[in-house]
Amino acid sequence: MKISVVTPSFNQGAYLEATLRSLLSQDYPDLELIVIDGGSTDQSVEIIRRYASSLSHWESERDRGQSHALNKGFAHVHGDIWSWLNSDDLLEPGVLRRIAEVFAQDPEAGVVYGDCVYVGEDGETVIEKFPGEPYSRLRHLAHRFIAQPSCFFRTALVPPAVREDLQYCMDYDLWLGLSARGIRFRYVPEVFSRYRLHDQSKSVRALVAMHAEIVEKIYRPILRNGASPDERDAIAQAAGDMIHQLNSLGARGPVLQTLLFRMLETRVLPSWTLLNLGLQAVLGPGVVRMVQGLKGSVRE
Repeated sequence: MKISVVTPSFNQGAYLEATLRSLLSQDYPDLELIVIDGGSTDQSVEIIRRYASSLSHWESERDRGQSHALNKGFAHVHGDIWSWLNSDDLLEPGVLRRIAEVFAQDPEAGVVYGDCVYVGEDGETVIEKFPGEPYSRLRHLAHRFIAQPSCFFRTALVPPAVREDLQYCMDYDLWLGLSARGIRFRYVPEVFSRYRLHDQSKSVRALVAMHAEIVEKIYRPILRNGASPDERDAIAQAAGDMIHQLNSLGARGPVLQTLLFRMLETRVLPSWTLLNLGLQAVLGPGVVRMVQGLKGSVRE
């Protein structure tokens, strides 16, 4: 089976070579590797040129963001299996052979995915495991458990394409759309990839923007198109988890916006804990603690 991997990149020269090596060192006999660079101004193009003889296609020019870069790369895909690997992530040794083996053994599977580990900037220091789990659409609405770099698709069932209006959650949108179509997912409980954590990948602004995109572009349309009670409950659970994460980041405005979305659109009553976080977002945690202290004094 030919496997096609697209690597989008922009000014990731510090990590790009390790990503390319993790793919080329797989020693897979039928790998189609495509690199789409967004017109980097660092050493990225120099690195790509060094590996050009091992690439099926590469280019470096301005694009409209990661999703546009991916679709540009997907236009050059000829493989039976496809995926994408961002230019700061890494594949574990032997993964491509394992993926081909699983797809061959399970001809009905349209998506195969495994586990992932978060690693530090050096690409080696393991921070924690990102475990997957057997696929359930409701569970996936409530909890995003697929690691993108550990996920592969069968081209005959899943033509390569992502929504270009999404910049953060194009993968989540793709998976939910496939599950709605009845595409079968196959989970393999093995570590397939390493997701590198560094300053850009961990930025508060990016996390807040990602949550907002999921709510506006994925959850809200599902709710407005006749979501079932179980889907509403799952989305309410996901929104609750978002509120806790946003609160830990000190993002008071997004906390309140997500709480209002949860209350008004999922129509699932929030817990007192979530209401308290919303109150803190409006008044500030100091004021809430002061009021709670006064109430405690009155009771005494």
